[in-house]
Amino acid sequence: TDFEGLARCAGIRSCSTIADLSVFAAKVDALLGDEGPVFACLKVLQGPLSAREYKEMYSAKRRDAFRAALQGAVLRL
Repeated sequence: TDFEGLARCAGIRSCSTIADLSVFAAKVDALLGDEGPVFACLKVLQGPLSAREYKEMYSAKRRDAFRAALQGAVLRL
């Protein structure tokens, strides 16, 4: 699916597709600093599946750590 094309057709002027980590690293500051709306389609490869330990996966400790990481990311912006 051409998500970049769909975003462009929806009127978003700043659109890109990035399939390489080094290109993303080079462009991320510009993407975040550009006047929005901005659309970036990031192409990623699936890594190996990990063991699914649902009790740990849905634990309160893991949720709290994830929430804290998200809040830290927002604060850095």
